[in-house]
Amino acid sequence: QFLSNTRLIVEPKIAGYPMILHYTNGLLSKALDVHFLDKKYCISRVPNLPLTINFKQSIYVMGELYCRFKQSRYSLNYSRDYLHNPLRSNLDFSFCAYRIINSKLNHYQNLNALKALSFEIPDTEFTHYVSDIELFRELWLQSRIFDKYPTNGIIIKVNSRKFQKQLGYLNNIPLWAYSIIK
Repeated sequence: QFLSNTRLIVEPKIAGYPMILHYTNGLLSKALDVHFLDKKYCISRVPNLPLTINFKQSIYVMGELYCRFKQSRYSLNYSRDYLHNPLRSNLDFSFCAYRIINSKLNHYQNLNALKALSFEIPDTEFTHYVSDIELFRELWLQSRIFDKYPTNGIIIKVNSRKFQKQLGYLNNIPLWAYSIIK
């Protein structure tokens, strides 16, 4: 049960390919795909991806590689293909970071830290009311929010790090994040 002052963050569910980036001493050292294969060579060609950051410790960043293609059904496939052969593609790809894995910050602070490190972060909306979620879903379906991304839904995230820990994970899936698709 949510507490009355629990802040919920609404983000786009970007139709892309999930990646985990590892930076060591400020340098991109690995870019892991969903099979934990290193795709650093491929993803380092993405124009908005910082290859160096102003952070001298080890940091793991989660995000989505996506194609700036308006139709979300193609973005995932094009992104996956790009990781296999980046030289073959002439499409416009971007990386949107949404989480620092080894962080103790709440979600909003996480996003601000990522932005300060020069990452693209997703547009966000905020609410304290579960009853607002349907309103955000309708706004998304009408392309009134998150329309600059290829999306296939919205994600509702609990902001509080303390509450995230209480909710925990089930089979590596965070119980503090809920996706809503068409």
